[in-house]
Amino acid sequence: MPKLKVLHVALESEKAGVGGLKLALKGLLPALARNDDLEVSLVTPFFDIYEEFYNLTNVQLVARLEHVFKGKIFRSSVYRTINGVPHYLIRPVEHSPVAMIFDIKNQADMYKSFEWSEFQNRVEYFNSAVAAMVRLTTEHIPQFDVVHTHTWHAGLSICLIKEFSAQKRTLNKIPHCISSTYMLTEAEQGHLTTAASVQGLVTSLGLSDDFISSFPAAPYGFRADSLKQAALVLAYADSVTTAHAGDLQNFTTGHGFGLDALLVKLLEDNRLVQVVTPIIEAEDAVWDAGPAQQYSQLYNTLRSQEVLTVEQIRIVTEDSKPRPTCTWFYNSLKTAHQVLVDIEDSLCCMSRKDKRARI
Repeated sequence: MPKLKVLHVALESEKAGVGGLKLALKGLLPALARNDDLEVSLVTPFFDIYEEFYNLTNVQLVARLEHVFKGKIFRSSVYRTINGVPHYLIRPVEHSPVAMIFDIKNQADMYKSFEWSEFQNRVEYFNSAVAAMVRLTTEHIPQFDVVHTHTWHAGLSICLIKEFSAQKRTLNKIPHCISSTYMLTEAEQGHLTTAASVQGLVTSLGLSDDFISSFPAAPYGFRADSLKQAALVLAYADSVTTAHAGDLQNFTTGHGFGLDALLVKLLEDNRLVQVVTPIIEAEDAVWDAGPAQQYSQLYNTLRSQEVLTVEQIRIVTEDSKPRPTCTWFYNSLKTAHQVLVDIEDSLCCMSRKDKRARI
């Protein structure tokens, strides 16, 4: 049987991060990579931080992709490290109007907003690019069997992977998608609380205008003026894992921080699993192999199951509307040489020495 190709998606990595996720990945990815049945890789934004760790001899350009951001088509470059667990790194192409979006030089600033790069914009851009990387057939990027995202910041890509549509392009199959949650407090759900912010997300990701209204009122709780991005991730995932002891019990017994109905549904559908993930801080610490074994078993279990479809996600009821036609990505292209940004966008750009513009 061929190896399962598993792509991990995160804002952090074992080399750069601000807390527990970095330390969890530091132990998890090498442990999974030792499994002969798995082919493990990671994708993150190509923050400036990584230029300290990888020089030009350690990474190679493997693809250029087109994807939706702010309702327009942008191009990104995908790089891959040569040694160790393959690490894919995504950044806008040179001279892109948003070329500075991942210009973060200090790992402590990865979740902060700046004049040239607002955090929500980074999340939207990265998730859109990941979906294109997974679904578009390219010569040097494999078809992945499993996409494993970490936290809602990277999990939005699951929604886009399943909603992906392209005209006159060869698409890879939809992989099984897993989302791991590490903190599910009210402050860690990406809660959008205005109609403008919800519509802004829908437009930015290239989803249809009636995307939110196509969901039944329960159990998702999506509204035109209120959307928890974490809930969107949980709704689309084939499997959701919780990382702390007691989470499974707490999240399904009235301590789900507003996501209780959705979490209970996940449990009833056998889509909610607890995998306690240890934190590795000492350089010479030995990582407990238990979680890696659990994840390996989960990957193989999913291999024998059908991928959760968008039709199943939108459980149609008498009170709900039928799902809209999937229109993400290339359906918004008018010509093969469409101008990536219009004049108004260009006038808003702020240039610097290398002529890269700010968002």
